[in-house]
Amino acid sequence: MGKSIKKNYIFNLIYQLLLIVIPLISIPYLSRVLLEDGIGVYSYSESIVSYFTLVAVLGSTTYAQREIGKVQNNVEERSRLFWEIFIIRLLASIIAIGGYSIYLCFQSDNLLIALIFGLNIFNVLFDLTWFFQGVEDFGKVTAIGFVFKLLDFAFIFIFVKQQSDLWIYVIGKCGFVLLGNICMWLFLPKYLCRVKNLKPFKHLKTILVFFVPTVAIQVYTILDKSMIGWFTGNASENGYYDYSEKIIRMSITIISALTVVLIPRISKAYAENNMDNVKCLVNNAVSFVWLLALPLMFGFLSISDILVPVYLGENFMKSVLLMNIFAPLILFVGMANIIGVAFLISIDKQNVYIIFVIISAIVNIILNLILIPKFASVGAAISSVIAEGIGITLQIVYVFKKKLLSPKFFFSSSIKSLISSVIMFAVLYLLKIFVFPVAIWSLIVLTIIGILLYFISLLILRDKFLLNGIRQGLRLIKTKFSKKVLVDDAVEKKDEDENSSSE
Repeated sequence: MGKSIKKNYIFNLIYQLLLIVIPLISIPYLSRVLLEDGIGVYSYSESIVSYFTLVAVLGSTTYAQREIGKVQNNVEERSRLFWEIFIIRLLASIIAIGGYSIYLCFQSDNLLIALIFGLNIFNVLFDLTWFFQGVEDFGKVTAIGFVFKLLDFAFIFIFVKQQSDLWIYVIGKCGFVLLGNICMWLFLPKYLCRVKNLKPFKHLKTILVFFVPTVAIQVYTILDKSMIGWFTGNASENGYYDYSEKIIRMSITIISALTVVLIPRISKAYAENNMDNVKCLVNNAVSFVWLLALPLMFGFLSISDILVPVYLGENFMKSVLLMNIFAPLILFVGMANIIGVAFLISIDKQNVYIIFVIISAIVNIILNLILIPKFASVGAAISSVIAEGIGITLQIVYVFKKKLLSPKFFFSSSIKSLISSVIMFAVLYLLKIFVFPVAIWSLIVLTIIGILLYFISLLILRDKFLLNGIRQGLRLIKTKFSKKVLVDDAVEKKDEDENSSSE
């Protein structure tokens, strides 16, 4: 199919940026309408239904992306894989719906919210993004996601007016995702053909293997919120935690957009025994993570005490501390997405990845049990960062020990980004103290100064990865312009020839 990894990354990045931009605009509005208690109820209820959607998905998403990526050019094999994996997801979803129905029978607080959140299980059943990502067709996912995210965005500002409208907000969040997933089925027939003798359960063992790290990852992304609710009984603590983490993880989506694109590409290269191409893809991805993750991390550390009151409101001031604690997650999660998910899983090292993720999850649970009763949301944040840090450290040590990646290249590509980020942090911190007050214009100006300062520093230091990216961009523009000139010249010559003939 000859798909461009850059083109796919751009498509996926557009979609991921949409996932950032819409919350960026809606979060300040919702934090002032639903308040910390409403956000806390939403966060806790969402964390509970996530356990059931986890059962519905099993470990099928990453597995499907990898396996379909390997046979994406074979219509019969990809059709067979699609139906076999879909059957497993269908059966798992039925089990999840049954389990959630039992949970609802014993639920008394916020029953309506919990009931509406049940739509998320149906979202899993109708979701086809895993298939389109496997065949490296990111355009349709982006287009459909764009339309329904915009509809959801408009829905929020039209219908969510007060704290009691929380149930309306949840309907919009779950309902528009479901409608978008259903629409994807309209594009499916052209990718499939008729197949017989389906054997879905032959995939079950491996899917369950993938299910283990998915559960472990949920432990330190979702269980934190549940445990805050269980130990504190304070919805506000969930609200502080949820929005500070959400802002940090929105910035991570810029990096994780690359992971989804890399999985089928690396899987295909590995299936073709092209390890040089695999290592090249991963090394470039690592450089990309350093380039973006370090300035984002230092940027949040430098301006969080202006960002929170301006963006979330005075009621969320505790989120300043939480955001500073969460900042290293940008680097840890960004790198784990490349090394663990995109690399180790794609080269069939999922068992190794699973062990490291389980270790991280165990660390997270132990620290949560110790820290949340004493420090509430702050304890949960500390636990998450330590667990993620341990997980990515183990992954990096493994790939170095097995000589899958070069330590020299891995760390050398970070030096100039680190220097530039520290310079940016120091300047922004001093400007914030002596020049800029807490105001929206300060936040905008400091952000612009930080971006310019970082990239100017990289240019002065002559960062190879950035310079190569600029050269490739200019070369692409030049090529596009040259083609346009050739086309225009051809059209002009044709017109001249036609005029000459008529004369």
